[in-house]
Parts: sequence; C-alpha cells; structure tokens
Amino acid sequence: MFLLVSILTALGQSTNLVLTLSPAEQFQVGSRYVKGDEPAKMQEGMSLLRKSASAGNVDSMLALGKMLRDSDVRESIKYYRMAAAKGNTDAANETANLVIQGPETLKEPRTEKERYVEAIRYFEIAARNGDKGAANRLAYIYLNGNAGFTDQNKAINYLLQARNYGGVAHALNNAVRPDLVRAYSFARVDYQVNGGSMDLAKKLALKMTPDQIKQGEQLGVQFMKANKLSFSKRD
Repeated sequence: MFLLVSILTALGQSTNLVLTLSPAEQFQVGSRYVKGDEPAKMQEGMSLLRKSASAGNVDSMLALGKMLRDSDVRESIKYYRMAAAKGNTDAANETANLVIQGPETLKEPRTEKERYVEAIRYFEIAARNGDKGAANRLAYIYLNGNAGFTDQNKAINYLLQARNYGGVAHALNNAVRPDLVRAYSFARVDYQVNGGSMDLAKKLALKMTPDQIKQGEQLGVQFMKANKLSFSKRD
C-alpha cells in the first residue's frame, strides 16, 4: 500500500512518470484509477491496464476481462484468452464458457462442435491446475460428444479427478459394454464419500450375483484406501 501511495503521489507531480512504471505498477495504478469517478483518470487507468496486459501482466489481463465482459465481450475474451495462455485457471474457465455460449455472446459464425473443440483446450488448462469444476465439465463434454466425438476413458478420468464418483458409476453402467461390478463399486464410494444416493447401487445389485456384489464392495474399499478417502456415511 505504501508503494502504491508513493507511486500515485509521484504521478500527481509528473505524468511523465507513467512511462517508467513496471507492468505490476501499471496494474496497481490503473486499478485504482478505474475505480474512481473522474472520466480522465478512468480512461488513463484503462490505458495503463492495457499497457500492463500487453507487457504480460496476468492481473491486468484478468481485470480487463472482467471489466469489459458486459460492454465489449469480444475484447473481454481477448484478455481472458491472453491470461489463459499464461495458465490462469479463472481465465481458462471464463474463456471456455464464453466460447461455448458462442452466438449469444461472441456472435462468431462457428458450429457448436467447433466451439466445444476450443472450449476443451481451455477447460484442460484449468483441469491441469487442479480445478474440479473444469474436470467435471470436460467429462460430460466427452460423454455427450459435444465436440463431435466421445471418449469414455477420458471422461471417467476427468470424473475421477473431479471426485464425481456417482458420475463414474453412471458412465460405467451406461457404457456400450456395461461394467456392473465397477459401476456398483463407485456407486457405493459416492454414497460413502460424497453422501450420494444409493439408488443406482440398489438397481445394479438386482442384476448382479452375490459374488459380483462382494467383488464390487471390495473394489470400493480398495479404491478408498488407495486414495485415502474418508467416510461421510457408512452402511
């Protein structure tokens, strides 16, 4: 804060000092200016943020993406894309969501499949950073074939990353070749770890032999131990 006050004081004395600010300092000053009520200062603040973003400052990219979202969505997504390319999770998710909305926001003449193909790239950035929401979105894009193809293995891997064990159970049960034992095991894990419903496990059990049920229970226990998962509910 002391540094920011010093910078603002110096700027008040000489506008030429703007040229000497680092990208981080441009972000600090620009953010302060755009929050004011003086049009000239607000305009100068936007200019500083743009210069800072062009110099690679991710905070400025994010700030511009948020501020321009309602007034100029095309410019907004430009800055979100820049921040996502730097590996920023929030920017990657925002970019993916805006791309999916497509015609409603960006008015881009692209097909739904083309939009989802691009969205996958950005959700993958967020998922690599450990974002469970992005992993969950990717899973259902791959399950539903929104990008023009399905990939059950990738979908299940992303569901596991998202800890959506109920989703794993449904995916295994709805596969071309259903895996009842594994589906049952994950339905139980979802109940025991996430407090999910036991409805699917009960339905699956009706189609399984006693040995299959026992095997599914054992697989669930092994999975929980291997991943150090704790119980939220117990039978």
